[in-house]
Amino acid sequence: MMLSVEQRGILRNMLLAMLIALMFAAISAFYPVSWHLSRMQSYLLALILPTCSYILAIGKIASLRFFDESVSNPLIEADNLRLNTMKQYLSNTHEQLFLAAIVYAILSWSLPLEHIYLVLLFSLCFVAGRILFVKGYSHGAAGRSLGFALTFYSNVVSFLIGLLFLIKSII
Repeated sequence: MMLSVEQRGILRNMLLAMLIALMFAAISAFYPVSWHLSRMQSYLLALILPTCSYILAIGKIASLRFFDESVSNPLIEADNLRLNTMKQYLSNTHEQLFLAAIVYAILSWSLPLEHIYLVLLFSLCFVAGRILFVKGYSHGAAGRSLGFALTFYSNVVSFLIGLLFLIKSII
């Protein structure tokens, strides 16, 4: 079965995002850093940038709705491409932020302190992924795939590493 050009682009972007997430994990594993923040401070600090991306999306939607007829009747489907794009971005960011809040907690509480900066690296992946997702949205699935994958795979790798260290601490 041959993949279409778009499917190949999506696959390439998925692999690139996974490689970036694994590269950050490797950097953290091989380069411990003396960290002066508590686990809670690291966790909360890691959530700041992803939360800002969510707040900015809500603000952008509010500003776009202000100039659209859907502001007076939210049941009307807006015929505004930018507004609809931002709604999709916000919905996807909501899902990703929910996942990030959970996996960052697991990672923050299970990693050795000298490697806890990994949660901040994944936070940067999240924000970079969100920017790439919204910028590529008008270019179809292949255009937004790197952004989605960078956000998602950094969350998945974060979860797996956190789970591994959590299990290791129990055994």
